[in-house]
Amino acid sequence: MAKQNDIAQLYREFEDAYVDFLTAEGEGVLVARRKKLYQARTRLLAHNDFTEQEYDAVVLRADARARALAGQTPL
Repeated sequence: MAKQNDIAQLYREFEDAYVDFLTAEGEGVLVARRKKLYQARTRLLAHNDFTEQEYDAVVLRADARARALAGQTPL
């Protein structure tokens, strides 16, 4: 159970970092958020329970959240 919580936490961290990156404005903010996204993605990909299917789902959720925050209609 702890292992499932661990991977779930990594997916949440990656999703949050991706939303932050997609909604970043300004070059300085963008660089910092890109680094945060890179680190979250690296930790996630290194986990033994990582699956591409769940990764794709997280990316789609993050994109929808970013569009909602920007006031756009999700795809």
